[in-house]
Amino acid sequence: MHVRFDQFLTPFGKKMASFLGFQPGTNGSSYTQLYTAFLVSAVAHLGGDAMVSPSRLGISCPFFIYQALGITFEDMIIAVARRAGVTETKWTRLIGYLWVISWFMVTATQWVTGIGVAGIEHGGKTIPSKYFPPSLCDILVNHLGI
Repeated sequence: MHVRFDQFLTPFGKKMASFLGFQPGTNGSSYTQLYTAFLVSAVAHLGGDAMVSPSRLGISCPFFIYQALGITFEDMIIAVARRAGVTETKWTRLIGYLWVISWFMVTATQWVTGIGVAGIEHGGKTIPSKYFPPSLCDILVNHLGI
């Protein structure tokens, strides 16, 4: 579902990059489009924030900005690795996938926790954790004693 939003968000980013004077294909244009898309996505999710708790409006916004920051950081690491002569292999691709999963887990935890707390504050009930598959955090806490 969210993949379809690319068609909706791309024009916003292109207009913003053009407005700021960046030529298509430049880093300035690419990153303007990236941050604009995630900012528009954050604004689009404000309605969901308001439904969970009007007092927590904007609670999801950091999550979306963090995704753009994560992509920027990833691009920097890839650029440094390429300059150092690292080529793409199945192992570098695996590292990339692990990075994406890890970044999502770290950034989504704060968002999901905040939304859960907001829901409970307004009379919502939590779903017992036994109904969810174990998470990496559960495994580390329960089995490794971290």
